[in-house]
Amino acid sequence: MKKDTGSEKGAAAMRKLLRLAKGLGLAVLSIVGLLFLLYGFFYRAEKPLAALMPVYFDAENQAFLAVGEERLHVRMQGKGTEHVLLLHGSFSSLHTWAGWEELLGSSFRTLSVDLPGHGLTGPSPQNCYTSSCYADYLRYHFTGVKRSLEGPKFPREISREIWV
Repeated sequence: MKKDTGSEKGAAAMRKLLRLAKGLGLAVLSIVGLLFLLYGFFYRAEKPLAALMPVYFDAENQAFLAVGEERLHVRMQGKGTEHVLLLHGSFSSLHTWAGWEELLGSSFRTLSVDLPGHGLTGPSPQNCYTSSCYADYLRYHFTGVKRSLEGPKFPREISREIWV
């Protein structure tokens, strides 16, 4: 009878470890492959502005305001004399505020804006997407506005820079 030595035990443990690593490697590779397949299936290229305009632009209540090279998409609604600026958060647009515009419209004139890089405004020619850049864009056109409603944290930062 052959006696089991320490080196044989070590080799058996190493084989088990290699099988485990191979199995984990295949699992990780399978997950990465699945993610690529899902990305390919769900990816949608950015639509050109010309295709979005007929769907999302209403000339009666909306306009484009020039701020240097920037064109801001703005919607104005409501009957009040006091203005309220509505600022959306990231990955959003002025359409976020449709329900609020309806509610506030009897008492206020609401101004909702597609910030640069969002909605119909499009990208910033200066590639500037900070709260201070957004505040500069808005301060340029909305100097008489004293109130705002903001979405998440980022729009609140913009408001603070405009009015503080």
